This record gives sequence, C-alpha cells and structure tokens, in this order.
Amino acid sequence: MDSDEDIYKIYESDTVRKVKLRLVKMSDVAFTKVGIKEIIIEGEEGLRPTDSKERRIEFIGDSITCGYGIEGIFNTDVFNTTQENPLEAYAAKTARHFNADFNCVSWSGIGVISSWTEDDVPSTGWLMPMLYRHTDAALDNDLGKSEFEIWDNNVFKPQLIVINLGTNDASYTKDIKERIDEFVVGYYKLLEQVRNCNLKAEIICTLGAMGQGLCPAVETAVNKFKTATNDDKIHMQFFEVQLESDGIGSDWHLSLKTHNKMSKMLISKIEEVMAWK
Repeated sequence: MDSDEDIYKIYESDTVRKVKLRLVKMSDVAFTKVGIKEIIIEGEEGLRPTDSKERRIEFIGDSITCGYGIEGIFNTDVFNTTQENPLEAYAAKTARHFNADFNCVSWSGIGVISSWTEDDVPSTGWLMPMLYRHTDAALDNDLGKSEFEIWDNNVFKPQLIVINLGTNDASYTKDIKERIDEFVVGYYKLLEQVRNCNLKAEIICTLGAMGQGLCPAVETAVNKFKTATNDDKIHMQFFEVQLESDGIGSDWHLSLKTHNKMSKMLISKIEEVMAWK
C-alpha cells in the first residue's frame, strides 16, 4: 500500500476459469489500518465466499500472536511492519495444521490489567477486555465515535479458544505481590467475559515464551475460575522460554524457529483437548 486510496488489480486473464483469492493484512491494527471499499468483479458468476471449515479456533493475544518482529533480527533491525508476519506465527501455523478457520483478537503491547509500560504505573488506555468486546474499537475511536460497535459473537463461533496474555502485564506487575494479585483478579474477569461470549468452547490458557513470571498467576486464576464455576472446559499450556540459540527477532520478540516450537507444543495440547487429528 503506497497511497491513501487506490485501485489494485488482483487477477486478470483472457481464459475463463474459477479463481480463489485471499487478501491478508500482514501488520496488526496497533500500527496500521486498511479497508476495502469495493471488490469489482467482471466474471460471469460474480463473487462467492469460500466455504467455511468444520474447525474454528480463536486466538486472543498480543504481539506474539501478531507475529511481531518474526522476520527481524534483535540488535540489528529496528522494528517496522515489514518484519511482522502473522501467517508464520504460532497461531496461524497451528490453525493450518488442523485445517481450521481462525480468528485472531490480538494487538501488540496489550495486556489484561496493563499494556506494556516502562513506567511504574499501569498502562490502562488499551486493554484486552475492552478490545475483545468490540468489533473494531481502534477504528471507531479514530472516527470519533462516542459509542463503539459491539462484536456479534454469532459471526464466528469457535470450538476452541487459545488465550496467550500476560507478557505485557509483567512489565507492570514485576515481582510485586499486590500487583500480581491484581492480575489474578483481572485474568479471572477476562475468563468470565470470554466464557460468557462462548458458552461451549474449550479454552486453553497459555503463556511463557517471552517470560514465565506470571505463569503461576495464570494458573491461580484458572484454578479459581474452574472451582467457582465448575467449568471443566478450561485448560493450561505453558510454553518454554525462547532460546537465544534459536534466534531472536526484533525487540527481543520470537524468531520463526521459536514460533515453530510453540506451534508443535500447542498442537500436541489441542490433540489432547479436542481429540483432533
């Protein structure tokens, strides 16, 4: 994209044939926005959506899920969106393995009670509980709307939800007990929110590839929620911390090799939880 608005020719041929097209926005909405005003079709049959797949997964996460810095090199590259590739991140890889449609609710730097902060105060302007509730809060905010559109959970009904949050919260909680307790409360409330929107879905709570400081807090929140609600459809899967020997991406983010390892671990857990092959 090199202009504010333009017409892009996706496919052209003198031979009549059926063509399947896929448009993918590689950068997450934390950095850029793009919209489609019109799709112009000159073919005889017009446009038909691709059939939905039987399996559906929703991923709720941060920059890791967005594939932030996956094509960059730590201490060599300064991150920009050309180094972001969500299709090679663990989430998309896992969905492809199971031939599943997937929905990513992910935003770089976002957290549960605090997004990434370099200060000793929480960054609360943009948090996952608010983002998850709305269709596109960022766009509505930029358009100056006083009320944001609420997402209709009937549009995409996942059989499985993977939550990978807490990495950015750790920049605020550090090793301070009161802040960790606050995170446990916030994570519990997020589980309530996600469950109320997806009554039948299995949920896998994950964390750890960029630090395991809040893994015990996630475990505490999950166990409290399972006990209080008698919910047996919530599970945990903690990733191994990335290794420098596997390469490090931009801004200390995960390399392609680390995403591959994460995907393999998650695939194994999903096979156990969902009995998918």
